[in-house]
Amino acid sequence: MDDINAIVKKAKDNDEKSYELLLSKYSNLITKYSNIYSKMCVDAPGFEFDDMVSESKIALYNAIKNYDEDSGLTFGLFLKICIKNRLISCVRKAMSLKRKNLIHVPSQPYNGNDGNMYNVSSLIKGAKELLSKFEYQVFELHFINGQTIPELSVSLKKDVKSINNAIYRIRTKLKNLLNLIQ
Repeated sequence: MDDINAIVKKAKDNDEKSYELLLSKYSNLITKYSNIYSKMCVDAPGFEFDDMVSESKIALYNAIKNYDEDSGLTFGLFLKICIKNRLISCVRKAMSLKRKNLIHVPSQPYNGNDGNMYNVSSLIKGAKELLSKFEYQVFELHFINGQTIPELSVSLKKDVKSINNAIYRIRTKLKNLLNLIQ
Protein backbone atom coordinates (compact mmCIF):
# COMPACT_ATOMS: atom_id res chain seq x y z
CA MET A 1 0.00 0.00 0.00
CA ASP A 2 2.68 2.46 1.02
CA ASP A 3 4.80 1.32 -1.93
CA ILE A 4 2.02 2.16 -4.39
CA ASN A 5 1.44 5.53 -2.73
CA ALA A 6 5.16 6.30 -3.04
CA ILE A 7 5.12 5.35 -6.72
CA VAL A 8 2.00 7.47 -7.28
CA LYS A 9 3.70 10.44 -5.61
CA LYS A 10 6.72 10.07 -7.89
CA ALA A 11 4.50 9.73 -10.95
CA LYS A 12 2.55 12.81 -9.84
CA ASP A 13 5.86 14.68 -9.97
CA ASN A 14 6.27 13.58 -13.63
CA ASP A 15 8.63 10.67 -12.93
CA GLU A 16 8.30 8.71 -16.16
CA LYS A 17 9.55 5.41 -14.72
CA SER A 18 6.94 5.54 -11.97
CA TYR A 19 4.22 6.29 -14.52
CA GLU A 20 5.36 3.36 -16.66
CA LEU A 21 5.46 1.12 -13.57
CA LEU A 22 1.86 2.04 -12.72
CA LEU A 23 0.83 1.56 -16.33
CA SER A 24 2.39 -1.88 -16.28
CA LYS A 25 0.89 -2.79 -12.89
CA TYR A 26 -2.63 -1.79 -13.93
CA SER A 27 -2.49 -2.90 -17.59
CA ASN A 28 -4.79 -5.86 -16.90
CA LEU A 29 -7.38 -3.52 -15.36
CA ILE A 30 -7.09 -1.18 -18.35
CA THR A 31 -7.46 -4.08 -20.79
CA LYS A 32 -10.39 -5.60 -18.91
CA TYR A 33 -12.48 -2.44 -18.80
CA SER A 34 -11.49 -1.32 -22.30
CA ASN A 35 -12.70 -4.67 -23.62
CA ILE A 36 -15.99 -4.50 -21.69
CA TYR A 37 -16.87 -0.95 -22.70
CA SER A 38 -15.70 -1.20 -26.32
CA LYS A 39 -18.20 -4.06 -26.79
CA MET A 40 -20.97 -1.63 -25.84
CA CYS A 41 -19.99 0.54 -28.80
CA VAL A 42 -19.85 -2.10 -31.53
CA ASP A 43 -21.49 0.08 -34.19
CA ALA A 44 -19.68 3.28 -33.25
CA PRO A 45 -16.44 3.91 -35.16
CA GLY A 46 -13.93 5.75 -32.99
CA PHE A 47 -14.95 3.90 -29.86
CA GLU A 48 -13.13 0.64 -30.58
CA PHE A 49 -10.94 -1.28 -28.15
CA ASP A 50 -7.79 0.75 -28.91
CA ASP A 51 -9.68 4.01 -28.36
CA MET A 52 -10.94 2.73 -25.02
CA VAL A 53 -7.39 1.75 -24.04
CA SER A 54 -6.24 5.30 -24.85
CA GLU A 55 -9.09 6.74 -22.80
CA SER A 56 -8.18 4.38 -19.92
CA LYS A 57 -4.58 5.58 -20.04
CA ILE A 58 -5.80 9.17 -19.84
CA ALA A 59 -7.89 8.10 -16.83
CA LEU A 60 -4.76 6.58 -15.27
CA TYR A 61 -2.85 9.81 -15.76
CA ASN A 62 -5.70 11.87 -14.30
CA ALA A 63 -6.04 9.42 -11.38
CA ILE A 64 -2.33 9.85 -10.61
CA LYS A 65 -2.66 13.64 -10.63
CA ASN A 66 -5.85 13.68 -8.53
CA TYR A 67 -5.26 10.83 -6.06
CA ASP A 68 -5.38 11.79 -2.38
CA GLU A 69 -4.13 9.03 -0.13
CA ASP A 70 -6.03 10.62 2.78
CA SER A 71 -9.35 9.97 0.98
CA GLY A 72 -9.61 6.48 2.44
CA LEU A 73 -9.53 4.83 -1.00
CA THR A 74 -6.67 2.71 -2.22
CA PHE A 75 -5.12 3.94 -5.45
CA GLY A 76 -6.29 0.78 -7.25
CA LEU A 77 -9.93 1.39 -6.30
CA PHE A 78 -9.66 5.09 -7.15
CA LEU A 79 -8.19 4.20 -10.54
CA LYS A 80 -10.91 1.62 -11.20
CA ILE A 81 -13.57 4.28 -10.51
CA CYS A 82 -11.78 6.81 -12.75
CA ILE A 83 -11.47 4.35 -15.64
CA LYS A 84 -15.09 3.21 -15.38
CA ASN A 85 -16.36 6.81 -15.25
CA ARG A 86 -14.30 7.86 -18.26
CA LEU A 87 -15.35 4.84 -20.32
CA ILE A 88 -19.01 5.26 -19.35
CA SER A 89 -18.74 8.82 -20.66
CA CYS A 90 -17.34 7.45 -23.93
CA VAL A 91 -20.20 4.97 -24.23
CA ARG A 92 -22.73 7.72 -23.57
CA LYS A 93 -21.13 9.90 -26.21
CA ALA A 94 -21.09 7.03 -28.72
CA MET A 95 -24.75 6.27 -28.09
CA SER A 96 -25.67 9.94 -28.34
CA LEU A 97 -23.85 10.31 -31.66
CA LYS A 98 -25.43 7.11 -32.90
CA ARG A 99 -28.92 8.36 -31.97
CA LYS A 100 -28.28 11.63 -33.76
CA ASN A 101 -26.99 9.70 -36.80
CA LEU A 102 -23.70 11.60 -36.62
CA ILE A 103 -21.67 8.43 -36.85
CA HIS A 104 -21.41 7.08 -40.36
CA VAL A 105 -21.60 3.30 -40.20
CA PRO A 106 -20.92 1.73 -43.59
CA SER A 107 -23.48 -0.90 -44.57
CA GLN A 108 -20.69 -3.22 -45.73
CA PRO A 109 -17.13 -3.51 -44.53
CA TYR A 110 -14.47 -1.91 -46.71
CA ASN A 111 -13.05 -4.52 -49.09
CA GLY A 112 -10.24 -2.43 -50.57
CA ASN A 113 -11.42 -2.82 -54.16
CA ASP A 114 -13.14 0.51 -54.78
CA GLY A 115 -10.01 2.62 -55.34
CA ASN A 116 -10.43 4.57 -52.10
CA MET A 117 -7.44 3.06 -50.34
CA TYR A 118 -6.28 5.73 -47.93
CA ASN A 119 -2.74 4.74 -47.00
CA VAL A 120 -0.68 5.98 -44.11
CA SER A 121 1.33 8.51 -46.10
CA SER A 122 -1.89 10.00 -47.49
CA LEU A 123 -3.33 10.17 -43.99
CA ILE A 124 -0.24 11.96 -42.69
CA LYS A 125 -0.35 14.39 -45.62
CA GLY A 126 -4.05 15.01 -45.01
CA ALA A 127 -3.40 15.50 -41.30
CA LYS A 128 -0.71 18.08 -42.03
CA GLU A 129 -3.15 20.07 -44.16
CA LEU A 130 -6.14 19.63 -41.85
CA LEU A 131 -4.65 20.13 -38.38
CA SER A 132 -3.35 23.27 -36.74
CA LYS A 133 0.40 23.52 -36.15
CA PHE A 134 0.03 22.49 -32.48
CA GLU A 135 -2.38 19.65 -33.31
CA TYR A 136 0.01 18.33 -35.94
CA GLN A 137 2.88 18.39 -33.42
CA VAL A 138 0.75 16.36 -31.01
CA PHE A 139 -0.34 14.03 -33.85
CA GLU A 140 3.24 13.40 -34.91
CA LEU A 141 4.68 12.96 -31.41
CA HIS A 142 1.80 10.95 -29.93
CA PHE A 143 0.28 8.92 -32.75
CA ILE A 144 3.37 8.42 -34.90
CA ASN A 145 6.27 8.49 -32.42
CA GLY A 146 4.30 7.02 -29.50
CA GLN A 147 5.04 9.66 -26.86
CA THR A 148 2.84 9.43 -23.80
CA ILE A 149 0.66 12.31 -22.66
CA PRO A 150 3.02 13.17 -19.77
CA GLU A 151 5.96 13.17 -22.20
CA LEU A 152 4.04 15.45 -24.57
CA SER A 153 3.22 17.78 -21.72
CA VAL A 154 6.90 18.16 -20.93
CA SER A 155 8.27 18.29 -24.49
CA LEU A 156 5.65 20.77 -25.75
CA LYS A 157 5.54 22.74 -22.47
CA LYS A 158 1.75 22.51 -22.36
CA ASP A 159 -0.52 21.31 -19.58
CA VAL A 160 -2.12 17.89 -19.80
CA LYS A 161 -5.57 19.33 -20.44
CA SER A 162 -4.30 21.13 -23.56
CA ILE A 163 -2.75 17.89 -24.80
CA ASN A 164 -5.94 15.90 -24.12
CA ASN A 165 -8.04 18.55 -25.89
CA ALA A 166 -5.70 18.48 -28.89
CA ILE A 167 -5.92 14.68 -29.06
CA TYR A 168 -9.71 14.90 -29.00
CA ARG A 169 -9.72 17.49 -31.81
CA ILE A 170 -7.25 15.42 -33.85
CA ARG A 171 -9.38 12.29 -33.54
CA THR A 172 -12.53 14.18 -34.49
CA LYS A 173 -10.95 15.83 -37.53
CA LEU A 174 -9.32 12.63 -38.77
CA LYS A 175 -12.52 10.61 -38.29
CA ASN A 176 -14.41 13.20 -40.32
CA LEU A 177 -11.70 13.08 -42.98
CA LEU A 178 -11.85 9.29 -43.15
CA ASN A 179 -15.67 9.34 -43.34
CA LEU A 180 -15.49 11.75 -46.29
CA ILE A 181 -13.34 9.40 -48.32
CA GLN A 182 -15.35 6.23 -47.65
